[in-house]
Amino acid sequence: GVKVEAMDKAMMNRVADNFATTASLVKKAGFDMCMIHGAHGWLLDQFLSPLFNSRDDEYGGNLENRAKFPIMVIERVREAVGQDFLIEYRLSGSECIEGGLEIEEATQFAKMIERDFQKLERGKRDGQQSETSSRINGGDGGNKNAGGPDDDGQFANAGQLASVAGERNSD
Repeated sequence: GVKVEAMDKAMMNRVADNFATTASLVKKAGFDMCMIHGAHGWLLDQFLSPLFNSRDDEYGGNLENRAKFPIMVIERVREAVGQDFLIEYRLSGSECIEGGLEIEEATQFAKMIERDFQKLERGKRDGQQSETSSRINGGDGGNKNAGGPDDDGQFANAGQLASVAGERNSD
């Protein structure tokens, strides 16, 4: 196999700055929002995943530690685009792999970031399974599970996650 070296803090800062630069270019180009892809096994999801994050430093272990780098990226992006720019954070609600991120921790992470828009997806990067639920600023026409199936009960909580994460604080 390929030996993968853990990112050090300098690399994490460089990546977070690259996300921020890209988001500011998106805003400068006239877009109303940007998306940070933190799902489907990509970099930010690898930090958040209890299965794939095997770090033994301050960025591994419990959810709060695993969330530090994704939160760093979000904060850098927010700083670059300002408070009036919408940020979508794509989050895996369940990795559908034993030992991977599940809805309970995904919900906790969504509460940690409390952004204006959440898109919750269940599945893996290889495309074997993908289900989606989204909610913008609490306005999905009353459908708490917009866009996502709920007949098997496994994805019914996704609407709750999107609802919790999608509502703005009023203070």
